[in-house]
Amino acid sequence: MDSTPTPVENTLPALSDATRLAALRRYALLDTPAEQGFDRLTRLASRLVGAPISLISLVDEDRQFFKSQCGLPEPWASMRQTPLSHSFCQHVVIGREPLVIEDARHHPLVHDNLAIRDLGVVAYLGVPLTSSGGHHLGTLCVIDTKPREWLPEELELLLELSGSVITEIELRVALREIEREQAEREAVFARVTEQARDPHALARLERIRESARIAEDRLANRTATLIDVAIPPRDVLWLAEQLDRLREADARGT
Repeated sequence: MDSTPTPVENTLPALSDATRLAALRRYALLDTPAEQGFDRLTRLASRLVGAPISLISLVDEDRQFFKSQCGLPEPWASMRQTPLSHSFCQHVVIGREPLVIEDARHHPLVHDNLAIRDLGVVAYLGVPLTSSGGHHLGTLCVIDTKPREWLPEELELLLELSGSVITEIELRVALREIEREQAEREAVFARVTEQARDPHALARLERIRESARIAEDRLANRTATLIDVAIPPRDVLWLAEQLDRLREADARGT
């Protein structure tokens, strides 16, 4: 049976809410290339429910961007986005709950949506992608080009997969933060090395630097663990002491 989200008198604030858009941009996924981690999930969604099309859609204030797509026709597959005039996913973000549509041509919410004509969307099943901070970023959805009754277990499968999508999204934020911290540490290494005179201090710096380089390689290959990217507490304290000495020297103008 078709389901319609709770009516919203004015949908624009729900999509253009400043905190939601700030969260969406913080993840830095809009207009980025396709990635295997996400593509595996859309392929799996299509396979599990037997739907020809599946999308990971991020809903901006005036468009939806497909971080991943499986089975979308051209030119949309290459464009990887549509205006909101072609978006069912916006209604999932607005309603903040799954949207189940058996035949969009007769559904009061989307019967005039241009995705029916231009993308061949007839049946739609979409669930929200909700960040750990509670922000609704977009959807994981599956689409059929003919009328279809979606089963409760298919909705449950999609809800389970949406958790994996969010994990992929938030992992990238964590990795970027680790990379930023490593870049900052490398800058400290360079300054301390320049000032250091003690051979033991130089050797210790080189050992820490080498550990950071190995971690960066593993991050690039997506094989890093938290242990790989963590500096032992004693080394963190030692680096902090070296940095404090440099700051004191700067303050004295020496």
